[in-house]
Amino acid sequence: MAWGLTIFAGASMVTDLRYYSGKDINLKHSVPFFVILGIMLVIVLVSYSPPEVLFFVMVAYGLSGYALWLRDKLKQKSPN
Repeated sequence: MAWGLTIFAGASMVTDLRYYSGKDINLKHSVPFFVILGIMLVIVLVSYSPPEVLFFVMVAYGLSGYALWLRDKLKQKSPN
């Protein structure tokens, strides 16, 4: 598992994939209640088992670059 994770991380570092940065989040306006509940849920999950939760969050972030790339490729192929 460590070998696979190392290869995945190394390959992801040298690609030109775009990852979501979160810079477009604007918290100066009112925030929906479900967003606040979601933030609270994340805090509870992280405090429950920090190593496992943070590992899966980082894996999800690492896979998000590939998911965004795939979404862009599928949008380019659509005949709209």
